[in-house]
Amino acid sequence: MKSFDKQDMIAGAVLGAFGMFVAIYAVRNYEFGTTASMGPGYFPAVLGGILAILGLIIMLLSIRHIPSAEVWQAPFGLRPLLAVLVAVLVFASLILKLGLVPATIALSLVAALAEPKFRFQKAILLGVSLSLLSWLIFKVGLKMPLSAFVF
Repeated sequence: MKSFDKQDMIAGAVLGAFGMFVAIYAVRNYEFGTTASMGPGYFPAVLGGILAILGLIIMLLSIRHIPSAEVWQAPFGLRPLLAVLVAVLVFASLILKLGLVPATIALSLVAALAEPKFRFQKAILLGVSLSLLSWLIFKVGLKMPLSAFVF
């Protein structure tokens, strides 16, 4: 009899059950629509289905048990977690006050602090590139009512 990873089996089952619940709830309670004209239930139903499939895959992979001694685990770092969390909070607090471009640059600068080797020039280049790309996508392409700069 093959051994299996109990923790992965339970995690896959929970993930699959949650995905099925979301998909079924969305289909029953919201208009589904079509691919060309999506209703409010389309996106949650598709994501729930994907989540259910991923849960099933995790369950199936748990049968092929790999002993935990052979599995490499990345060390947990508090610095990256805090840097990304603070970066999101900074972006959320600055987007309406300063605009999309400065908020995106600030987000990039704060998130770059997650790296042990922080390089200011690299973070500024990333921030400018991301702000230009986000401006092109959201303001120009999607015509969202976001101000690039608020002064």
